[in-house]
Amino acid sequence: MKKVYFPARTALLFSAIASICIISGCKKDDDKNGPDVQTKDPVWVYYTGENPYGSTPWVAGTQLLVCSRQENQSDLGTVHCINAATGALVWKMTDSTVTRTSPVVCNDYVIYCGYNVHALNLSDGHHEWDYKDDLMHLLLYSSPSLDGGYVYTGSQMSMLKLDATIGALTWENVDESCINTALPAPFIESGKVYYATLLGHILQYDAVTGNLDWHLELGSAFENAPVVCANRMYVGLHETDTAKNSLFCYLLGGSTPVWSKKIGQVIPDMTCEGGWLYVVGDQTLYCLSAADGTERWHYVMPAGSIARPAIAGGKVYIGNGDNLLCLDVATGEPVWSYTSVGKYGFSSTAINGDRLYVSCGDGNVCCFTL
Repeated sequence: MKKVYFPARTALLFSAIASICIISGCKKDDDKNGPDVQTKDPVWVYYTGENPYGSTPWVAGTQLLVCSRQENQSDLGTVHCINAATGALVWKMTDSTVTRTSPVVCNDYVIYCGYNVHALNLSDGHHEWDYKDDLMHLLLYSSPSLDGGYVYTGSQMSMLKLDATIGALTWENVDESCINTALPAPFIESGKVYYATLLGHILQYDAVTGNLDWHLELGSAFENAPVVCANRMYVGLHETDTAKNSLFCYLLGGSTPVWSKKIGQVIPDMTCEGGWLYVVGDQTLYCLSAADGTERWHYVMPAGSIARPAIAGGKVYIGNGDNLLCLDVATGEPVWSYTSVGKYGFSSTAINGDRLYVSCGDGNVCCFTL
């Protein structure tokens, strides 16, 4: 299929469809933070004037990139470049194609998806390249993943790999199983691309050739990316029936199950770190043995979360409703919390050095010390 690479232009006006489902979960005596949990003040707060909720910030040297969407005009959004040390605006660019996407930066290009794929110059926000399919001029793409100078993203009909510098197509694998509505970015590990779809498929592609190595069909939809570590793959289903398993561990061949567990529907991305799997099921954050699924601890989060747990310095960082939480990685006990003002909800966090960056549904992007 022939592709066209074109200079920046305004795309047709559409709004992205994204739904977040949070249902009731188990209860526990530690449903609320105890009186000894300290509150944390941000180093700085940048107000986008829009809604960056769901866009994970990206740190590029001294700059921080994040996307947002206008509250009252769902067809417009903005890419913000912020000074990572001070929170001062460096530049911003309004674009009708921005959805709830997380940007990446490669070779001084800010790359983001949504309706088609786009790249801006990191220094001033000018357009560098755009990518669109020649037959389907307006497609909704997942957030991009960056690996080795290339970006990987899935659309409603294919998985593709682009050169991050010029936007040229390296390969495309057309497969109706790829269907998504702005799902999380593909997961890249050891020369393989892993992707979960709304049709309940897990797909593994060869990152060099684009060939589909295998696909696994589980029957329920996914709203998160699979995670691979130690030659195993972990997948969480959007499974509303609490009597059914919703978390699965497979050998990398894709067909050999190792263990599974009932933890309620899994919506956010998971994190595998140091032999432990951190995963949110319904309204509870679990720390499980990656080897056999044995529970180390769990922490009830009554307001739920759409954020991927972040691990750094012996702590776990995750949003829970209008609270950003810091938990002890060994015990799950709360260390500190920060409460947002107004509309709640926190994105996944970006950690760089001793700083943590997070975007929030109240319109703010916040910076904290670890």
